[in-house]
Amino acid sequence: MVPPIYILITVSFKDKVQRNKGFAVVSAAGGLGAASGPLIGGLITTTLTWRVSYALEVLVVLVILYLGRRIYDVGVEGEKPEFDFLGAVLSALGLIAIIFGVLQAGTYGCLECRQDFSLFGTVLLEKGDLSPVVVFVGLGLLLLGLFYWHIVRRESRGKAPLVSAKLFKNKVSNLGLITQNSQWLLMIGTTFVVSVYLQMSRGYNAIETGLVLTPSTAGILIASFRMGKITQRFTQRQIIRAGFAIDIAGLLLILLLASSTTSILLIAPGLFLVGFGAGIMLTASVNVVQSSVPARDQGDISGVSRSASNLGSSFGTAIAGAVLISALMSGLSTSVADSTVLDAGRKDELTAVMQRGVNAVSDAQVEEALEGQPQDVVDEVVSINAHARDRALGLALLTVTLFGLIGLGAAMLMPAKAGEAAPEDEPGQP
Repeated sequence: MVPPIYILITVSFKDKVQRNKGFAVVSAAGGLGAASGPLIGGLITTTLTWRVSYALEVLVVLVILYLGRRIYDVGVEGEKPEFDFLGAVLSALGLIAIIFGVLQAGTYGCLECRQDFSLFGTVLLEKGDLSPVVVFVGLGLLLLGLFYWHIVRRESRGKAPLVSAKLFKNKVSNLGLITQNSQWLLMIGTTFVVSVYLQMSRGYNAIETGLVLTPSTAGILIASFRMGKITQRFTQRQIIRAGFAIDIAGLLLILLLASSTTSILLIAPGLFLVGFGAGIMLTASVNVVQSSVPARDQGDISGVSRSASNLGSSFGTAIAGAVLISALMSGLSTSVADSTVLDAGRKDELTAVMQRGVNAVSDAQVEEALEGQPQDVVDEVVSINAHARDRALGLALLTVTLFGLIGLGAAMLMPAKAGEAAPEDEPGQP
């Protein structure tokens, strides 16, 4: 649904400031939805049931369908191109394979299989073999390579590919796509890690977690409302660079101030900075990508743009989750082995449990699982879990920060006029 919205805004507004205002509204709506989801969903889930959340979304969709009748759209002009079914399959399978592979890192390890890997009851990789992360990410890259070869070949034969291969040769759009991917990875990854921290380390419920994340939502909204004036004073390149710098500063604040003993209010400034930085650069990045090609290519670039954003969102949870679980297993294993309180039998028992899989759990959950055990054993395991969990959460957030640096690097390479309309672009009718 999002690519057609990008197209309508791009072809309807030739003026850079007006186009930016249009993208600011869309980005604000998207950012607000992503940031407020935990609060609204948590409130409904806690007070009613999760099923009501889905019923509410149906009502929202019905309202959108009704209001959507007023959208002006000239529609498809000329002969409709033949749909590139093979290109769609190759690109989809490639992206799915990569995301699926990354998701396996926490359980099976990044390079070497920590345990047997099975699909549909069949062992495909045994312990000690190459990790499924390497296998599936490699398969995904191969499929995407075949996809690119396919669209180049199809285009050379005069047929319409799923997307034009020339889009991937455009320096401005490529850099813009990298920043979009990094922005969504950073935003969703941060929300994931902070939510796990609040619920596992602090014992917060869904509503409380959503309330703590409110500063991030406020930052997105304030940034979006100010985009009109910001665009008049700064170039798109400057805005994106500033957005990443602000986001990274916010993440570092959270890393420095968040712990199980500090006041939860101390992470509010960091969350606000993350939201504000995302709010200004999401709009600018979309404008840079969309403005890098003429109107006739808006369909292609809009689909690629949204795919890059969605891939970033998927990576945000997948990579942060993988780092979290891997670091948690490593920390638990080391602490259990070094413990002077636990005897050899309990160490072997805990090691066997960890080999079957580990998830972040709260201190209360550990105490409940160890009910009836000697108090010194309970205290030791709770301490081990808390230390390993908080260390793992910190490493996951640090990983998200590193991807923010990748986005900043791409923004530093952008040309000064990034975000200006393509030379052959013709204004559409608003």
